[in-house]
Amino acid sequence: MNQVQIPNTELRVSQIGLGSALFGSAVSKDDAFRLMDRYADLGGNMIDTAEVYANWLPDVETSVSEKTIGEWMKERGNRNRLVVTTKGAHPRMDTMHIPRLSKAEIREDLEGSLRGFRSKRSICIGCTATMRRARPGKSSRR
Repeated sequence: MNQVQIPNTELRVSQIGLGSALFGSAVSKDDAFRLMDRYADLGGNMIDTAEVYANWLPDVETSVSEKTIGEWMKERGNRNRLVVTTKGAHPRMDTMHIPRLSKAEIREDLEGSLRGFRSKRSICIGCTATMRRARPGKSSRR
């Protein structure tokens, strides 16, 4: 599988990422493991998830997608060969009208993701808020 360099980093990622919205829920853990095994066998190394994936489903463990990926990486011993992207700062399901964009809430989500991935190593994380794109030489802060 072809890989590309993420600008301004040393990271090379596969051009096709593997989405995992339903891993550990509608896609069973065993099936998710098989999908991730096949993806990695084909040369894929970027798996996308989010702290809230599948949280909207009834009777599903919170952050089950991240936890399923973490279990798979631990079992396969392949964490150092993967780039895992996740998102945080989502509103909670029971309080969708309340934003969660404070530094403490973003840190909470990042630390929760790292626990789910069973990793102390940083991951690529994004926030769900609409962000202004900074122009070169300009601050994105208002």
